[in-house]
Amino acid sequence: MESRRAVLFRLMASVFVLTFVAFFVRGTTTILFGASTANLVSAPIFLIAISCAVLGFALAVITKFQALATDHSSAR
Repeated sequence: MESRRAVLFRLMASVFVLTFVAFFVRGTTTILFGASTANLVSAPIFLIAISCAVLGFALAVITKFQALATDHSSAR
């Protein structure tokens, strides 16, 4: 259970960092090259951040269901 919390924390921290990096890259690229290039460069970083968030959500739901199943089976 603790290892899942560590993985979940790392996923959520990476979402925060990747989102910050994507906005920084987008802003810097917009200043230097224009909006269309900035969108093209920052989109993959945003997609990776979104996929980490979805993965973290799925891990949290699976962990919660397993905890509920364990609590329910021990109550019998």
